[in-house]
Amino acid sequence: MVCVNLCITLPVWAQKIPYTFSHEAGPSPESSLLVLTNVNESASTFLRLYFKGTQLGDESYLILEGTDGARQELRKKDLENWSFSSAYFNGSTVKVSLFSAKGEKNTVFIDAIKVSDGKIETNRTVSQGRENLTNQSPNTNSSTIDYDLLPHAAAVGRFSNGNKSYGTGWIAANGAIVSAKRILYNLVVNGDYDIIEFNIPASANYGTVNHPGPEDQYPLSVNTIDISSITFDFKNKYHYDISKEEDYGQWTTSWGIVEALPNSTGLRPGERQQQYFQVARNPGSFTLESLETPVDIFHYGETTTDIIYGTQYRTLKRYEAKLLPSEEYLDFADGDRDDLVLYTNNEGDITLSDGDAGAPITYSGYNIAIGVHNDFLRWPPSVGTGFRSDDLLSTVDNFFSTVMVYVDQSSEWDASTGAIDKPYFEVWDGIEGAEINGIVNIVKGAYNEPMYITKAVTLVAPVGHVVIGESGLANARKATLPQEFFMKHEADDLSSSAEETENIFDLKNFPNPFTTSTEINYSLPEPSAVQVNVYDKSGTKIRSLRQEAQVSGVHSVMWDGNHDNGNQATPGLYVIRIETALKSTALKVIKK
Repeated sequence: MVCVNLCITLPVWAQKIPYTFSHEAGPSPESSLLVLTNVNESASTFLRLYFKGTQLGDESYLILEGTDGARQELRKKDLENWSFSSAYFNGSTVKVSLFSAKGEKNTVFIDAIKVSDGKIETNRTVSQGRENLTNQSPNTNSSTIDYDLLPHAAAVGRFSNGNKSYGTGWIAANGAIVSAKRILYNLVVNGDYDIIEFNIPASANYGTVNHPGPEDQYPLSVNTIDISSITFDFKNKYHYDISKEEDYGQWTTSWGIVEALPNSTGLRPGERQQQYFQVARNPGSFTLESLETPVDIFHYGETTTDIIYGTQYRTLKRYEAKLLPSEEYLDFADGDRDDLVLYTNNEGDITLSDGDAGAPITYSGYNIAIGVHNDFLRWPPSVGTGFRSDDLLSTVDNFFSTVMVYVDQSSEWDASTGAIDKPYFEVWDGIEGAEINGIVNIVKGAYNEPMYITKAVTLVAPVGHVVIGESGLANARKATLPQEFFMKHEADDLSSSAEETENIFDLKNFPNPFTTSTEINYSLPEPSAVQVNVYDKSGTKIRSLRQEAQVSGVHSVMWDGNHDNGNQATPGLYVIRIETALKSTALKVIKK
């Protein structure tokens, strides 16, 4: 058996060293582009520049260029967001140029640079079997990310101080970055980790960090960090050594939330990535006793394969597990034990550092986060804070404003209240539910509804493009519906093209949501054989409402909320489909 011994500490700090450069120029009669200097530190694997004292005109800006083609433009507001520094550039040289706008005075200072300190590798020793390491199979629970199948994985980022990367953070529906307390407190508040990165390339061999382009790096606002933790204890006490009857007693799981500021593109992470995670309360122990629930944990923690192969260091990993009932494993917690999420590990063969802390715990295959990962423990279940914790849920909900309501038509929850875990389905409902001068947070998508705003509200779209109005395309809700629903014969009118999503039958129902029954109305432009069926959210047909030839004109049919076998359908999301020989259309309905 191969045995790998590790000595892991918090990642080393990068070095910020003095550097002196200045350029001062009065107002120019014409706009000009001037190369100012090439900053070079040959022994460093990256560079970051500091511009304390720099003053730029409103239209002037700095242009920074790295040797790998990376480019960053810094304007007056960008310098403020970046605390008068640049992004991280791979390599040892950065060219600095100035675009000086006509009639503007500019003063440029470079007072310091940040460089790597040479301590690139984590201290690792291998006690035996070194020659066999390359023959080991990768950890089967940490899989490669398929972004076509799991596009929401792009909403997961990592924190960095330039020299190292550590910890995981992810984008919530309001654009906030959710992570773990110890990551934000130890590394951001009390350390020099002040950015989060997305679209990250693999690191060089055995840990030398490669950064994405400046457009995928974002400065963090330390003043907005909100952190907390929950204390708990396992029933069997043991944590690291299964042979011990008594080990450590109380443990904690934690969470933290931070704001990522616009980078030099003028965008925040959610606006650029256009991906996010919905928030939902994790299922309780009673539910999990009879339900096998697979989950994904997307993280940037170091894994066994990082150590063995050394070439994919802290790239994004997908760890697959199953939820476990907390009451079976925990003696107590600070509140309800179901505030914690427990899930299977791989009996010690998980991660080898806690850089995975902060990862989203998501329903497998969905963009629905039910908790914040904290620890892959060696023998007991892995653990994180769940969104059944009112403290965590309300903090995410109100992170940017206490007068913000949420709209997300891809949500699957049947009791929409405007909270982040139960958003409204329609923009109009969000406007109606918002306070005067409140904020309506609209998740990406096309909202095919007329829009009449009758009171003062602010509309924000922090996680992607939003189209509102009757000309908008209907949203296919692909973010959350299972893949099996989108078989070819069902995708005809649930795709994103206007021709396929056009509601040619004027299909609608009332009431929606409904409690006992709903009337479905539609119009046939010509005589045709017609099928009207009801599907649940997994794509399974549960009720056939009509299957006959009909004349042209307006028709209606009732659904009493039951299955074909007479059993009552459970509350939730359903899809009504009308099909003819040539066309088909779908309509979402909610049963309360």
